[in-house]
Amino acid sequence: MRDMAGKSELDELLAERDKIGARLKAHIDGFVSKWGVTVISVEIKDAIAREAAAEREKRARVILTDAEQLAADAIVAAATKYADNPIALQLRSMNMLYEICLEGKSSRSYQKSARPKRNWT
Repeated sequence: MRDMAGKSELDELLAERDKIGARLKAHIDGFVSKWGVTVISVEIKDAIAREAAAEREKRARVILTDAEQLAADAIVAAATKYADNPIALQLRSMNMLYEICLEGKSSRSYQKSARPKRNWT
Protein backbone atom coordinates (compact mmCIF):
# COMPACT_ATOMS: atom_id res chain seq x y z
CA MET A 1 0.00 0.00 0.00
CA ARG A 2 2.73 2.42 0.95
CA ASP A 3 4.50 1.71 -2.33
CA MET A 4 1.38 2.44 -4.40
CA ALA A 5 0.50 5.62 -2.49
CA GLY A 6 4.15 6.69 -2.45
CA LYS A 7 4.28 6.71 -6.25
CA SER A 8 1.76 9.55 -6.29
CA GLU A 9 2.53 13.20 -5.69
CA LEU A 10 0.54 14.89 -2.93
CA ASP A 11 -1.36 17.00 -5.45
CA GLU A 12 -2.33 13.86 -7.37
CA LEU A 13 -3.42 12.15 -4.14
CA LEU A 14 -5.69 15.06 -3.37
CA ALA A 15 -7.16 15.35 -6.85
CA GLU A 16 -7.55 11.64 -7.56
CA ARG A 17 -7.82 10.02 -4.17
CA ASP A 18 -10.94 8.07 -5.20
CA LYS A 19 -9.12 6.50 -8.16
CA ILE A 20 -6.04 5.76 -6.09
CA GLY A 21 -8.26 4.32 -3.35
CA ALA A 22 -9.91 2.01 -5.89
CA ARG A 23 -6.49 0.81 -7.09
CA LEU A 24 -5.41 0.21 -3.50
CA LYS A 25 -8.66 -1.68 -2.81
CA ALA A 26 -8.09 -3.96 -5.82
CA HIS A 27 -4.48 -4.53 -4.77
CA ILE A 28 -5.40 -5.35 -1.17
CA ASP A 29 -8.29 -7.54 -2.33
CA GLY A 30 -5.81 -9.63 -4.27
CA PHE A 31 -3.93 -10.47 -1.08
CA VAL A 32 -6.74 -10.94 1.43
CA SER A 33 -9.37 -12.70 -0.73
CA LYS A 34 -7.61 -16.05 -0.23
CA TRP A 35 -8.33 -15.69 3.50
CA GLY A 36 -12.03 -15.10 2.86
CA VAL A 37 -11.82 -11.39 3.69
CA THR A 38 -13.54 -8.85 1.48
CA VAL A 39 -12.35 -5.25 1.42
CA ILE A 40 -15.34 -2.93 1.33
CA SER A 41 -13.53 0.34 0.75
CA VAL A 42 -10.20 2.11 1.03
CA GLU A 43 -10.18 5.80 1.90
CA ILE A 44 -7.27 8.18 1.77
CA LYS A 45 -7.77 10.34 4.82
CA ASP A 46 -8.12 14.09 4.88
CA ALA A 47 -4.79 14.46 6.67
CA ILE A 48 -3.05 13.73 3.39
CA ALA A 49 -5.36 16.19 1.65
CA ARG A 50 -4.55 18.89 4.21
CA GLU A 51 -0.85 18.19 3.82
CA ALA A 52 -1.14 18.50 0.03
CA ALA A 53 -3.09 21.75 0.36
CA ALA A 54 -0.48 23.13 2.76
CA GLU A 55 2.30 22.18 0.35
CA ARG A 56 0.51 23.93 -2.53
CA GLU A 57 -0.02 27.01 -0.37
CA LYS A 58 3.67 27.02 0.52
CA ARG A 59 4.67 26.83 -3.15
CA ALA A 60 2.21 29.58 -4.04
CA ARG A 61 3.67 31.87 -1.37
CA VAL A 62 7.21 31.23 -2.61
CA ILE A 63 6.15 32.03 -6.18
CA LEU A 64 4.37 35.20 -5.01
CA THR A 65 7.43 36.27 -3.03
CA ASP A 66 9.66 35.75 -6.08
CA ALA A 67 7.24 37.79 -8.22
CA GLU A 68 7.18 40.60 -5.65
CA GLN A 69 10.96 40.67 -5.60
CA LEU A 70 11.14 40.86 -9.40
CA ALA A 71 8.55 43.64 -9.41
CA ALA A 72 10.45 45.60 -6.76
CA ASP A 73 13.69 45.24 -8.73
CA ALA A 74 11.95 46.48 -11.87
CA ILE A 75 10.50 49.47 -10.02
CA VAL A 76 13.93 50.39 -8.65
CA ALA A 77 15.45 50.13 -12.14
CA ALA A 78 12.68 52.30 -13.59
CA ALA A 79 13.06 54.88 -10.83
CA THR A 80 16.78 55.09 -11.53
CA LYS A 81 16.11 55.74 -15.21
CA TYR A 82 13.43 58.35 -14.48
CA ALA A 83 15.62 60.11 -11.91
CA ASP A 84 18.04 61.07 -14.68
CA ASN A 85 15.34 61.98 -17.21
CA PRO A 86 12.43 64.08 -15.91
CA ILE A 87 10.92 64.35 -19.41
CA ALA A 88 10.68 60.56 -19.62
CA LEU A 89 8.95 60.58 -16.23
CA GLN A 90 6.47 63.20 -17.44
CA LEU A 91 5.77 61.15 -20.58
CA ARG A 92 5.23 58.03 -18.49
CA SER A 93 2.83 59.95 -16.24
CA MET A 94 0.89 61.11 -19.28
CA ASN A 95 0.78 57.55 -20.59
CA MET A 96 -0.58 56.30 -17.27
CA LEU A 97 -3.32 58.95 -17.36
CA TYR A 98 -4.20 57.89 -20.90
CA GLU A 99 -4.47 54.24 -19.79
CA ILE A 100 -6.68 55.23 -16.85
CA CYS A 101 -8.96 57.15 -19.24
CA LEU A 102 -9.24 54.07 -21.45
CA GLU A 103 -10.50 52.05 -18.49
CA GLY A 104 -13.42 54.46 -18.06
CA LYS A 105 -12.84 55.21 -14.40
CA SER A 106 -14.87 58.10 -13.09
CA SER A 107 -12.24 59.68 -10.86
CA ARG A 108 -9.10 61.20 -12.24
CA SER A 109 -5.91 62.54 -10.70
CA TYR A 110 -3.42 64.74 -12.45
CA GLN A 111 0.16 65.38 -11.59
CA LYS A 112 1.11 69.03 -11.79
CA SER A 113 4.77 68.45 -12.49
CA ALA A 114 7.16 65.55 -12.47
CA ARG A 115 10.10 67.80 -11.68
CA PRO A 116 11.13 68.27 -8.08
CA LYS A 117 10.99 71.85 -6.77
CA ARG A 118 14.29 73.53 -6.18
CA ASN A 119 15.05 75.79 -3.27
CA TRP A 120 16.70 78.95 -4.60
CA THR A 121 18.34 80.36 -1.51
